Amino acid sequence: MNTTRLVLALLLLSLPGCRPDPDVRNAGSGASMPPAAASPASSPDTRQSNFVPDTNEKSQDFVDQYLKARQLMGSGDLAAAESALQRALGQYPDSRHLHQLYAELLWDRSRNGEDKALLRQAADHAVHAAELGLQQGFVDPKLTDQVATYLSALGDRKALDEIFGRLTAKDSSAFVRQSYASALARLDDPRAEETLRQAAAAQPDSVDARAAYAEWLLDHGRNEEVLQTIPPTAETGNAYYLSFLRGVALERLNRSEEAAREYARFARYSQSFPAPERYRIPDSRVQGAAGIRFTSKSGGRGDHSGRR
Repeated sequence: MNTTRLVLALLLLSLPGCRPDPDVRNAGSGASMPPAAASPASSPDTRQSNFVPDTNEKSQDFVDQYLKARQLMGSGDLAAAESALQRALGQYPDSRHLHQLYAELLWDRSRNGEDKALLRQAADHAVHAAELGLQQGFVDPKLTDQVATYLSALGDRKALDEIFGRLTAKDSSAFVRQSYASALARLDDPRAEETLRQAAAAQPDSVDARAAYAEWLLDHGRNEEVLQTIPPTAETGNAYYLSFLRGVALERLNRSEEAAREYARFARYSQSFPAPERYRIPDSRVQGAAGIRFTSKSGGRGDHSGRR
């Protein structure tokens, strides 16, 4: 979205469970990264932000306009931000970051997809931003989440398949496949399972990929297969959320003692990274005894992935 709620944060233990800025290069995602900014001698001044412009966005005027629009959005003044973005796009129509930021604004204005006309505009700008990235030879992992969210909210399978066909051809990493799979899952598309399986297979060391696949299996009642996807405690290292998911599968299979051991590894971290509410087992004494904290919203994903 809207991983972002990162399983990776649990691995690193000390990182906060907040979503990275749109322009932070998430080197841990496995996705291809935009090219580095220009050398310090020729780079625009971006010291007051962590914004990294693309190679065609190096002028100080562009950076000033982009950061101003982002500041206005952050303050909640969407009308002024939209005017600023429209002016900037008039001057820089091939800016990936401007199209991406405008897509976010339109999504907010659409009330998270309720206004379908605005949602269509948001999707069009996000897809165009992804296309501009492909023209420069990279895939932005945060942008793949936006594209997946907007097109699945529209129910536009054709556009979804078309753009992700191009994105995965350029970058077949687990992160990009997960974005595609999340959209397919929201559309109840049977291809979601295979796409998640492929993501986990593409990067077997990716905790996030294994967690996403395990969550899908849990959501479909396939508890035995979760145990095949997630190894026992001794083999999961510091991937505490994986231990929790394995614990849920074990408890559902009436293997309470084993589940308790898995929950115990996750309990402390659930205070900062709550488990999704949908994995709370009604009247579970094992989860209760472990002190697992859950998200307050039903169906929430907690902070264990980069999706929104």
